[in-house]
Amino acid sequence: MSDTALEPSPAPSSAIVTAEIDQQISTARRYPRDLGQVLKNSIANATLTREIAESMAYAKPIGGGKFAEGPSVRLAEVIAAEFGNIQAASYTVEIGQRTVTARGSAWNLQNNYRVGVTCTKSIMTSAKKGRKPRRFSDSQIAVVCGAAESIAWRNAVIRCVGRALVNQVLDAARSKAVGPDNQLAARTKKMLDRLMDAYSVHPDRACAAVGVEITADIGKDELAQLLALGTAINDNETTIEEAFPMIGKVVKKQSKAPASADDLDFDAATGEIVE
Repeated sequence: MSDTALEPSPAPSSAIVTAEIDQQISTARRYPRDLGQVLKNSIANATLTREIAESMAYAKPIGGGKFAEGPSVRLAEVIAAEFGNIQAASYTVEIGQRTVTARGSAWNLQNNYRVGVTCTKSIMTSAKKGRKPRRFSDSQIAVVCGAAESIAWRNAVIRCVGRALVNQVLDAARSKAVGPDNQLAARTKKMLDRLMDAYSVHPDRACAAVGVEITADIGKDELAQLLALGTAINDNETTIEEAFPMIGKVVKKQSKAPASADDLDFDAATGEIVE
C-alpha cells in the first residue's frame, strides 16, 4: 500500500477569501477581547466541577522517571472558546506506511498572529517479546488520525494564546482536581479504584509509575500525575502500558523534579511537547 497524501478541499477564489479575512480582522479589532475577563471565564469553566478540572491536564512518560506534563485538549477548547477572535483548525495531511501526520493551525485575528504545528504519530504495533511490528487496522488508523489532529490543534492553540494565560488556568484546574489536604486520602483511593476498574492497573503499579512505594506516600503532586496520566490515556496521547509499565519495567523516580511543560518545547517534526 502506498503512502496517501490528503489534500484540503479546493479553496474559494482569492478575492472572496481576502474579503472574508479583512472583515474578520476588522471585526476582531472593533471588538477587542478583555484578557481579564477571558482569564476569569476560562478558570470558571475549567473548574466548574472536579471531573472537568481533572481533564484539564495530561502527562506522559518521557523516560528516566520523568513526565511531560501540560494542558490537555480539553483545556485548549475551554480557552479558545473564551479567548474569542481566534480561528483554529486541524486535519490529517498524510497517512504513511508507518506514521500519520496531522497539521493544526490557530490564528489570533485581533493581533493577526498565526501559528502552524504538525503532529506525527506511529501506526505500527510495538516490537514486544520479539514480535514483528505490524501496521494498524484501518479503524485503528482512523483513531490515531483523530488523536493526531487533536494534539496538533491543541498545540497550535496553546502557542497562539500564550503560556501566560494558559498556565494560570492550568494551575487553577490542578488545584481543583486534587482538592484540599483533608481530602487527599479519599481522592487518592477514588483515583486508584478508577484505574483498577477502567484499566486493570493495580495500585502497586500506579504507585511505581509515579515513583512511590505505597499508596500512603502519594501526595498532591503524585495524585495530579495520576489524574493527568488518565487524561492522556483517554485522549489517546499515551497507552496504558506506557503510562503504567509493569512493575519490573518501571524506572525509579529520580531526585530531580518531574519536567513541567514550561521546561519543554514543541518538537518541530512531531508537534509533541518534548524536553
